[in-house]
Amino acid sequence: MTLPAAVERAAIANRHGWGPQPGPAGLAALATAQAGLHAARLLTPYVTAHTRLPEFRADDLRHALSPHGMLVKVRCVRRTLHLWPHEHAADAHTATLRLRLGATLATARRHGLNRNDLDTTGDQCQEALAGGPLAYRDLQDRMLKAPSLPAVAAVRLGIKWAWESGRTTCRNTSPSLHREQREFAPIEHAHPATRLTHPDVTAATTRLIRHYLHAYAPASTADLLWWTGLSQAEITPALARLRPAITPVRVDPDHLELAHVIDHRAPGEDPRFGVFYRAHSWEGEPYNAEPDKCGGISWFPINDPPDHTVPYHAAALRHICTGRFSSKYGW
Repeated sequence: MTLPAAVERAAIANRHGWGPQPGPAGLAALATAQAGLHAARLLTPYVTAHTRLPEFRADDLRHALSPHGMLVKVRCVRRTLHLWPHEHAADAHTATLRLRLGATLATARRHGLNRNDLDTTGDQCQEALAGGPLAYRDLQDRMLKAPSLPAVAAVRLGIKWAWESGRTTCRNTSPSLHREQREFAPIEHAHPATRLTHPDVTAATTRLIRHYLHAYAPASTADLLWWTGLSQAEITPALARLRPAITPVRVDPDHLELAHVIDHRAPGEDPRFGVFYRAHSWEGEPYNAEPDKCGGISWFPINDPPDHTVPYHAAALRHICTGRFSSKYGW
């Protein structure tokens, strides 16, 4: 099935709080609706929240990221920073952990360090934070006092390793929206109920993909590969787990008949082809899997579709009824 680009954009805008319908009720709901608030730049999550939450204030986000707040900052998809509600952060962290640890290990090797060195310095980072949160420079200075860590590069990589591993958390304590003051703390101190690493990577990847589809579907496998940064081999098992939920109806290609091709053009959009098939048999039964987003699903006579059917879909159905194989619409 094809959807006009305007219809796709409108559906996503509604989910993200830009449509006429009521949007997310708060920061946690907004972060869930967007599959994580993008935070690669300091201002980005503030701008996102400001444009979608009418009552938003900058202090709301600072409070949400504070110890015991509702959001946690993790580096996840495509190794970029996102803000996630606690209940979803572990999925984003676990599914993409291999990418981040691999990149950190590659940097360490260029400095003559190996995985054991990173584990050791990561442990020492944890020990340095045992007394409470520390600013980045203070944490670095405390770790440099250890006689076994003379190199600044090893200390910095140890701090990064502990954070990327999900053992520590980092937040910006600067009162300015244009300046960063990083403060680190053990994850169990900052967010006692949160554990970022999940033992089942495929299950975490499956849930992460579900978050993406809820936020941005319709989407292709290529979209998922780009957004997550994961490989086809990592995506495929997760999609296999999701398939029963997202494709309740299965059609054997041998039981499909090409019924109509329509060359259509909507105002302000590029031309496109709509291709319609007639299924002679299928397994399963269509149902409304997302009642919060879809008003309903029903069967209609092919020669009497609802009045609000997408215009070029209705035109194609009329032509199918008359036996016409191809047509144009909107030219």
